Amino acid sequence: MNRTMAFVARKSFPYEKPSTWFPGHMHKTLKKLQSLSSKTDILVEVRDARIPLTSRNFAVESILRNKNRIIVYNKCDLAVPCEKSLSTFRDEMAHLQQSFQCMQDWCQQSQRVTFKTVDASAYVSSIPLYAKKLLKRIRNMSVHGLTSNERVHVYFVGMPNTGKSSILNSLRHVSLRRSKAAITGNHPGVTKHFSEVVRLLDDAEVFMLDTPGIMTPSIAAPEDMLKLSLVGCVKEGLIDSVTLVDYLLFRINLVDPSIYSKWSLPTNDVDEFLENVAQKTGKLSKGGGYNDSTVAAYILQTYRSGKLGRFLLDPTDKPSVELRLQRELIKSQKK
Repeated sequence: MNRTMAFVARKSFPYEKPSTWFPGHMHKTLKKLQSLSSKTDILVEVRDARIPLTSRNFAVESILRNKNRIIVYNKCDLAVPCEKSLSTFRDEMAHLQQSFQCMQDWCQQSQRVTFKTVDASAYVSSIPLYAKKLLKRIRNMSVHGLTSNERVHVYFVGMPNTGKSSILNSLRHVSLRRSKAAITGNHPGVTKHFSEVVRLLDDAEVFMLDTPGIMTPSIAAPEDMLKLSLVGCVKEGLIDSVTLVDYLLFRINLVDPSIYSKWSLPTNDVDEFLENVAQKTGKLSKGGGYNDSTVAAYILQTYRSGKLGRFLLDPTDKPSVELRLQRELIKSQKK
């Protein structure tokens, strides 16, 4: 029996280092969102499709509960295998959409509080079709019942680096054919203040504002920080890059070890994995050694760009949703 056939992936990843990242500007943003009082405001909450549960910010749920809200699961192209055909990709996206909507419905039923009906949608910022669909939903929600001189503000909220600014820009381009209005970046914390007000519709008083990404003041489970760090929602360096690669290796092995077959045979040993990657990518020094941080950074960037497997890190089944809500409730009660 060869090594690939005999390989058995780890079933768990012990990690017990609770942490979070909640700088001052996030606290100010949270306070400002709490002060929103207009009944016509719309909040577009952006989550990362790879971590649909972990990127749900339970700290802002009480704020958003009775608001006009649309939940957008962005970066769905990084959660669906890229080798799929276009038709299969569409089917996968439709399945994700259904899973996300079911997840949101379960959340509302389990929390035993009154919510306004919330729709959840899959999204890919680089594909205009998704911007057009979201634009239509915002238009229907904002224009319905407005007086001629009433103004609607659409706020984009969510955790850092989930793509809020990119969505705002894609909507503005589709609606008005104008260049981007919000600064974007591939690292968290680019937006630190509420953005300037920019027009969304040319035939109605509907405007958009980007807001700084907000982490939770505390996390529901230690593993959440690994997931958030892995997809780039928290500041680099809070968790050691080798630890993140070890966690990524653990997650890939649960999905399909052949994802990294160009670099290595299946392994549960992160040191072996790093050395194999260094050899295959020419990152060995003259003496045959390698810098583990440099190799780890390369692996993380490859994953974040969708070139090292595209899959969900969070399950979206009902038991997982209920367990998540229980953990959030415990955290909320400890405040």
